[in-house]
Amino acid sequence: MTSCLRSLTGLLLLCVMLNGCGAGSSDSGTIPNSVGSTDNSNIDDSGNSNDSGESDGSSEVEDSEAENYEEESVENVNQEPAEFAQTPLLATLPDNTAVDLGVYTCEDPQGDMEGRCGGITDYSGFVYDRHRHQMLQFGGGHATTMNNSVMAFDFATLTWNNQYSPNSCEDMSEDNFNSETQTWLSTGYPSARHTYDLMIVTETTKQFLLLRGGGSWGYCADFEMYGNAISHYDIDENQWDVSPIDYPWTGLSAAELDPIDDVVVVVGPHKIHIYDPNSGEVTASFSHNQSGHLSYSKNLVYYPPTDTMYYFVDGGVVFELVIDREDVTNSTLMPLNGINGDIPEMIETGFAYDSSNQIIGGGVRDGVFYAFDPVTQKWVSRTINYDNAGDVHPGTQAFHSIDYDPINNVFIYITGLAEGRHTWAYKYKN
Repeated sequence: MTSCLRSLTGLLLLCVMLNGCGAGSSDSGTIPNSVGSTDNSNIDDSGNSNDSGESDGSSEVEDSEAENYEEESVENVNQEPAEFAQTPLLATLPDNTAVDLGVYTCEDPQGDMEGRCGGITDYSGFVYDRHRHQMLQFGGGHATTMNNSVMAFDFATLTWNNQYSPNSCEDMSEDNFNSETQTWLSTGYPSARHTYDLMIVTETTKQFLLLRGGGSWGYCADFEMYGNAISHYDIDENQWDVSPIDYPWTGLSAAELDPIDDVVVVVGPHKIHIYDPNSGEVTASFSHNQSGHLSYSKNLVYYPPTDTMYYFVDGGVVFELVIDREDVTNSTLMPLNGINGDIPEMIETGFAYDSSNQIIGGGVRDGVFYAFDPVTQKWVSRTINYDNAGDVHPGTQAFHSIDYDPINNVFIYITGLAEGRHTWAYKYKN
């Protein structure tokens, strides 16, 4: 009953935020005999290693038109208050069009190789902060950069800015490292690390969370920095609060905010975990009965129209997570069995929910954008239109580096090193 009341309260709050509610419908076509377990033990879900070699890719496919559907739905949780102004350049983009916002710029750690800080995108991503209308990024780590600054994308200037200067290479010594929190003693900043799909901006506390502890050695640091800690960043105060916690998920899991109950859902290779960012506690860990079918560093996306989450293993392998609002341990993770359309092949990429069109999009590869409609289970590919007067093209998205801005109805993504690490804004459909 308590959980039910909490869920109803969350829905009412959501309705107040959005000036109304709708009714959702779902036609998932899932395999019915895959059900969640009520095993509520806190057994470790870290069967995978914390780091491994990765690559990303997907096949280019023909452009096709998306099928339209009409349905009543719960409105997007990321809908913004009216005080956030649109950016004319982005708001007026035509359908299926991208605009180059320039080369990604950042501040190198003092003493590091010039330009290496751009590796913050590798094996990492960024997330949308709906409370302040910005994107927030943290990443880098082993084999990329030791740049440990929080980067923020400003929609007024269309530029990335560091929220503080990163630790210098001289700072990155074992004597200056707090192994319990995986932070540098001189500043309290977390060490750089691959963040995959393990970053969240919370609802109540409005903080930026890193749900993965430290990683392996890097260019400035020649020692292992592994550990378990969850890092809370107070964006307004520009201050980190890092708590050592023996979290039960592997560092290669995927996470998403559940805006109804204001908790974080983490899907690992064997279990589903619930983390309460308000209490700082893991409140549930239970088997999902899909061991052996999930993979590392994939993506979990919340779909508000049906209050459902989707876990993307590959274009043809997508799992639907239905959260039980009365008993979360009865939640089910089931593979979809009716996936159709321009199915992409992918290894490590990223996706985000487009509230204007009610699709999940991303996975940009060789100038092709992929959109998935959970209702019809159909993939659509679109070759991106852009101003081709110069040498820069929409290219391939860098790992998980994409998210959606509901104010301007655009996706923001960064291309990889081979394409010069440019920031792009893309509009799927007005």
